[in-house]
Amino acid sequence: MDSTHMQISDFADLDVALTHIEAEKQDLILVYLPESSEPEKGLDPSIVDSDHVVKVRAQNYESLLERVRHLVRQCRQTENNALTPVIVVVDRLEETTLHALLVAGATDVIKSGDSAALDRLVSDFQMAAVLPDKPLHMLYVEDSPSIYTLFIEYFNAKGFRVSHFTSARNALKSTLKEDYDVVVADVMVEGTLTGLSLVRSIKGSAQGRLLPCFIVSGLQDQAQKMQMLAAGADDVLIKPVSLEELHSRVVGVWADYQERRRIEQEQSRLETMALTDQLTGLLNRHALESIAQRVHANALRHDGDYSVLMCDIDHFKQVNDRFGHQAGDDILQAVAKLMSQHTRTEDYAFRIGGEELVLLLPNCSLVDAVHKADRFRWAVQTSRPLGIDITMSIGVACLSQLQGLQMDVAQTGVVPQDHGFSNILAAADAALYRAKANGRNQVESAYNTDLSQAPDVC
Repeated sequence: MDSTHMQISDFADLDVALTHIEAEKQDLILVYLPESSEPEKGLDPSIVDSDHVVKVRAQNYESLLERVRHLVRQCRQTENNALTPVIVVVDRLEETTLHALLVAGATDVIKSGDSAALDRLVSDFQMAAVLPDKPLHMLYVEDSPSIYTLFIEYFNAKGFRVSHFTSARNALKSTLKEDYDVVVADVMVEGTLTGLSLVRSIKGSAQGRLLPCFIVSGLQDQAQKMQMLAAGADDVLIKPVSLEELHSRVVGVWADYQERRRIEQEQSRLETMALTDQLTGLLNRHALESIAQRVHANALRHDGDYSVLMCDIDHFKQVNDRFGHQAGDDILQAVAKLMSQHTRTEDYAFRIGGEELVLLLPNCSLVDAVHKADRFRWAVQTSRPLGIDITMSIGVACLSQLQGLQMDVAQTGVVPQDHGFSNILAAADAALYRAKANGRNQVESAYNTDLSQAPDVC
């Protein structure tokens, strides 16, 4: 654990420690009971990472056990630290000692030397003690004035921004306009929509599936409580509810929610990186394999069409040799930007290697795709990135044409009967090869089709 945020108050005298605990709020209290008088045996302070930690050392195991029990009981009676976790670390872990300390109010008792267990405990409590960097926005649903008046006053004092509704339906409408950090809802409120239905609706949305939601219920039935949890509630509290307990649970679940969001965002970032060409920002070959299969299957299912443009910058090796690889990279980035400017929202642009680029155009016929390809080719020719003249050759193929034609085996190979995407791509690549062979800086179709008349659609 990073110890740079550690602020530890260390006391060998239990009376002095108790005075400090009574005077100041702590995030965690560690009490160490060594079997011998050697201080800090087996306790590594580097595992403690918190803004406010009190670490109490005792020097005589047998004689101080009762005093430690007294310390723990007093902690539970203080205003500042009644809910603060108290962990007792002992050299000699016996069942009678364990029970005595837990009955006194200790959160847990750990044997000294078990750094892994203590590290996990401290991490859990540290996460629960994390304070948000802004007021948490709470959606609160309760129709009893005597309850919601005290609730709102308490949580406002704790720094929350509470949006209160007496109707679950109005609360649900507010989620369309407001972003919330946590939801607390009574089950039985005014109107025909219950608090449980509200939570189920929120959890069923993409935006709210991770949002912490708490149900408050006056119903004592255990089966109903289990059903509420199954419906998506993160916790169910039975009335009467301790506001202090609810606050502790809300902050703890919110911290876990933040961690889950952070993990999801990191996973999303890594997935995006895995599917993105880092130089150009276009999608890469891995993305082409998955997206193309989806586009192909969708076209077959709906009797639709799609086209593929295989693009290659002419004499790109000569550009690299003459102007350097940095200039080559700059040109690739400029061409990729042009490609993005010449696509619709539903189109996909890929870099599959070197100077090879692919455009995948759903719902676009061969004729329209050829005209689109020629506009893109002309845009590249006239762009002159870095003042360098470049041109592009493009091969075009589409699903509907391949389905009805037997390709020339000498040019494209034998086309299997399933006419999968790989065959469309092979046909576009064959057309690109002909464009190169015929002098470059041109567009070639994989099929002998009259392209003189075509609407400007794609």
